[in-house]
Amino acid sequence: MAGGDDLPEEFCEDFDRITLLLQAQFDDLVAEIVGTVASVAHLSDKELGPIIGT
Repeated sequence: MAGGDDLPEEFCEDFDRITLLLQAQFDDLVAEIVGTVASVAHLSDKELGPIIGT
């Protein structure tokens, strides 16, 4: 939804900027999760348990 179709025109630029910032934060978080999963993918459940504290 570019610009927020139901928003007054004066808010569209702010909405787009906020959307881009939130998307960038989300993308960074997903990249961190993917990296973490890849770094422990070779571990068994038994090896992984102590690392995550269960």
